[in-house]
Amino acid sequence: MSNDIAIKIENISKKYKLYDSPQDRLKEALHPFRKQYHKEFYALKDINLEIKKGESLGIIGKNGAGKSTLLKIITGVLTPTSGTLSVNGKVSALLELGTGFNPEYTGIENVYFKSALMGYSRKEIDEIIDEIIEFADIGDFINQPVKTYSSGMFVRLAFAVAVNIKPEILILDEVMSVGDMFFQAKSIYKMASMIKKQTITSIFVSHDLYTINANCRNTLWLEKGNIIGFDETSKITRLYSQSLVGSIIDNSRHKKNIEEVDYNIQNWEPSQLFEKNCTFNRVGNGKSEFYNFTMMNLEMEELNEYMYNEKVILQFGIKIKEDFPLLSIGYSIINKDGLYVLGTNSLLENKFIIEPKAGEKYIFQYIKRLPLAPGMYNIMISQSFPLDIIKAVVDVCDRIPCAFQFTIVKRMKTT
Repeated sequence: MSNDIAIKIENISKKYKLYDSPQDRLKEALHPFRKQYHKEFYALKDINLEIKKGESLGIIGKNGAGKSTLLKIITGVLTPTSGTLSVNGKVSALLELGTGFNPEYTGIENVYFKSALMGYSRKEIDEIIDEIIEFADIGDFINQPVKTYSSGMFVRLAFAVAVNIKPEILILDEVMSVGDMFFQAKSIYKMASMIKKQTITSIFVSHDLYTINANCRNTLWLEKGNIIGFDETSKITRLYSQSLVGSIIDNSRHKKNIEEVDYNIQNWEPSQLFEKNCTFNRVGNGKSEFYNFTMMNLEMEELNEYMYNEKVILQFGIKIKEDFPLLSIGYSIINKDGLYVLGTNSLLENKFIIEPKAGEKYIFQYIKRLPLAPGMYNIMISQSFPLDIIKAVVDVCDRIPCAFQFTIVKRMKTT
């Protein structure tokens, strides 16, 4: 293997035997003619990959794609069924929360214990122990048994060890989703600085495509144990996000009941107030448009005043002008200072109008609570077709900045 290559994977496969019951496993082991009672499942199949020293690689794919299996093979936790693996450099890996920690040991004791498992001497850790403790930032818990730690403390300590021992190859599997936002930001900054200096080779598995884009030069896309794509991160994540849109459409076609969202072809006459409101700064491509909107209480009464945390119905009237695959409906509640305070869209909630047809009208509803402070608010409504999930790029069909105004009233004083 060339000296500039950190990891080389050649025709790696990982096969498992799946049995319907424990009895089938026993029958197969004892059968005189070696009858098979199992089904073969390939977690990975004929994977070929070279990762250069100093490279930052992202790995993406749906659950069950083979991402974690590949990392476990690289770190030696699993043995491949076939193929060869070559690793050139010391590996530091966070594959599962708390891996390599003894729950009875204190945080300090576990730093030395885990480092010893990774091949580092006590003297080497003595030189960086203060950096590890400072980075973990778990206070006096560093001297307490780790069995008393929260999941956030676990990942703080494990990540502090992983990055501060200055590994040649750093492997992270979805660990950044644990912990508070400050620690996540600090960890990402630490990783980014190490990657920028090209002092390490990094492999990062995550469902967070934003983090993958920010930290990885190249990305590998796995699907059902096979490589779908391997290229520059921006290209692969764009293709992957487009595939997710297609998957959403396919899955949603088979849904009979969609919670809290109701879309049926109905007639609903637009109000004069809506027609007046929608003339202000309205934008869109005209493929679809709102023909009415209102907010009501659960008794279907349209009001302009609501109580704190009251449950309301947001009702959208939609008219389709052109055929297209999928329509996402969203709203934003904005306070009197122009600040966004609450909102959602059907892309986030996986609730859509699927394959809307030209000439059709729909009634679309959200049923939501209003956890808002007393004051006046405005509702902006929008509908769009998602072009790129990762970059949040949409084709805006219609957007109305001031569709409805309402007030949250103060609670009555009790005596």
